[in-house]
Amino acid sequence: MTPLQEKVADKFKERKATKKYDEAVRHLLRTNPTLGIILLERLRPIVSYDCDCYYTNGIVIGYNPEAVLSMSILNNVFVIAHEIMHNLMCHSTRRNGRDARLWNIAGDYCINSLLEKLKVGEIPRREDGTPNCLLDDRYDGSKLSTEAVYNMLSSKVKPKETLKKKPKDKPKDINDADSIEDFEEEIGIDTPPEELEDLIDEQFKEEIAQSKMGLVEDYVPDNENSWEPRGPSDSNKPHKELPSSTQELEDMYTEARVHGQFAGEKQSGDGGFDFEEIIALNSEETVSWEDALKEYLTVKSRTKKNWMKPSNKWLQHGFWMPSKGGKSLDDIVIMIDESGSMGEEEIQAVFTNIGELFEGGEIPLCKVAVIHFSGYDDIPDEHIEIVHEGDMPEYSRRTNGGTNFEGAFNKAVELEARGEITPSCYIMMTDMEDYYPAEPDYPVLWMSTQSFEQVSSWPGIPEYGKFTQLMI
Repeated sequence: MTPLQEKVADKFKERKATKKYDEAVRHLLRTNPTLGIILLERLRPIVSYDCDCYYTNGIVIGYNPEAVLSMSILNNVFVIAHEIMHNLMCHSTRRNGRDARLWNIAGDYCINSLLEKLKVGEIPRREDGTPNCLLDDRYDGSKLSTEAVYNMLSSKVKPKETLKKKPKDKPKDINDADSIEDFEEEIGIDTPPEELEDLIDEQFKEEIAQSKMGLVEDYVPDNENSWEPRGPSDSNKPHKELPSSTQELEDMYTEARVHGQFAGEKQSGDGGFDFEEIIALNSEETVSWEDALKEYLTVKSRTKKNWMKPSNKWLQHGFWMPSKGGKSLDDIVIMIDESGSMGEEEIQAVFTNIGELFEGGEIPLCKVAVIHFSGYDDIPDEHIEIVHEGDMPEYSRRTNGGTNFEGAFNKAVELEARGEITPSCYIMMTDMEDYYPAEPDYPVLWMSTQSFEQVSSWPGIPEYGKFTQLMI
C-alpha cells in the first residue's frame, strides 16, 4: 500500500471510529444524562494513536480508532463512562506524588466496580467471559476510596533485598583497595536506595496492561498544549479556556455534575445515576491538613458562586443558575470542639499554620473568629474570640463536655447577623462525634482527630465540605 493509500485508509478508519464514538455518546446521554452532560461540557474528544484505547487528562478524552472499532457500542459506552468517572473522582488532580501506575490501577478498580454495579454500558470481556479490565471485589469503589485502594496495592510491593557480599574475616585496609567502591563492596555496604530496582512494572505487569483500557494523566495547568490533540482530530469544536489551577478544574466538574444531575432528575424512567456513594467516599481530603487549610483559605474560595444551590427564580423556568453567593468575603471562622477530644498541641499547630500563611502572603490578612463549643445549643459570647489583621490568639479552653455542631454553626450565623464577622469559610476542629446539621452557606473544612475509616462507621463522612485528618 502506498503512503497515500495508507493516509486515505487511516482517514476512513478515523471517520468510522468517530461515528461509533458519537453513537456511544448518544446512548450515554439517553441512559445516563448526568454522565453525558458532564462529557459534553468538560471533555473534548480527540483521535489519538498514542494510547491503546482511551485516555483523559481532565480536559480531553482521547480515543484510538482501532480500539473503538474493535469494541461494541455498549463496550465503548462503558469505557467513555470510565474516563468521565476518572475526572469526577479528580484522579487527574489529586495524585499528589503517588506512583502514577498504581494510582491508575487503584482508580480503575474503584470505577469499574461502580459502573458494573450501576449497569452503565457493558464491561469489556475476553472470549472466556472474564472481564478484560480491572475488577475485583476486594477493591469495591462503593466502599473504598481511591486512596484506600492505592494504599492496599502499595503495601504489596516487595522490593528485592540488596545482595551483600559476605565480609571476609579480615577485610583488607581501605588503603589497599583499588577504590572506595571496591572496599565498600568487599565489606558488604548496601547499594543506595535510589539504585534499588523498581519492581512495580514486574509485580503489577498484568494490572498495568489492563489499566491501559482507560488511562488518566495528571492535569498540568501551565501546559499550553493540554488542549492540543495528540494525533489527527476531526473535532472542530472551539477550544475552551484552560483552567488556571487544579482547584478550578475540580470546580468546573462540580458545576458540570450539577447540570448533569438536574438533567437526570428531569428524565423519567430508569437509567439515572446516583453519585451519593462516590461523593461521600471522595470527600476525604487527599492532601495533608496543612495543604487542606491552604486550599480553603484562598481568595477564590471566598468569591466563587454556589452552583450547588440554584436560584429558585430561574429553576422555576427550567434553568439551573447559581444562587447569589458570590460577594467578597473576609473572615475565617474556626470552630473548636472542646468535648475533650481536641488536644492543645493540635489546635496550636493549626493556629501556627494559618499564621505562617498570613506571613507568607499566601492568604490575605483578615479577621479570625474562634468559636469554642461543646454540647450546648446556646454559646455565650465569652466563648468567642475575634482577632484582626492576621493575628492568631493563644489557645485556652473555654468549655467542656459533649459536641454540638448545630450550636457552633448557629453562633456563626448570629455573629454575622450582628455584623461582627463576614465569613469566608468554616474550619471545624472536632472528633466528629455528633450528628451533622443542615449545610451552612459557607464551605466547611472538617479537621477530624479520627481517621476516615473510624468516622465512616459513625457518624459517617459528611455529605458537604471536605474531610481531612488532623495528625500532628
